[in-house]
Amino acid sequence: MKHVNFFRYNIPADNHQGGLTDKYINCIAEWTSDYFFSDGRPMCYVNPVNMTFYEAVAVINWHIAYEDIKRIAENHFAELARMERINQARAILALEENPIFNRFESADFTG
Repeated sequence: MKHVNFFRYNIPADNHQGGLTDKYINCIAEWTSDYFFSDGRPMCYVNPVNMTFYEAVAVINWHIAYEDIKRIAENHFAELARMERINQARAILALEENPIFNRFESADFTG
């Protein structure tokens, strides 16, 4: 399944030419839920959307901005992947016999 996330990256004051904190870069991130790095992080693609020339030259160090944007996207999709794994485990438990539920049924609670 393909997931898409649109978010706004707030350029920090120490990475902005004018030292401003109210400037944003619109970003769109995409992730196909089957693709992961070997360490478990999701492989996602991030691109700026409708970025003006002013926004491009306002950033002092694009390497820092890119790492921040990439980390935001990876954290978002890592949470989605975790929720998908939890939902898959719940579905398997719902289909199979649940050992915890069987213990409750066989237990004698009358004392």
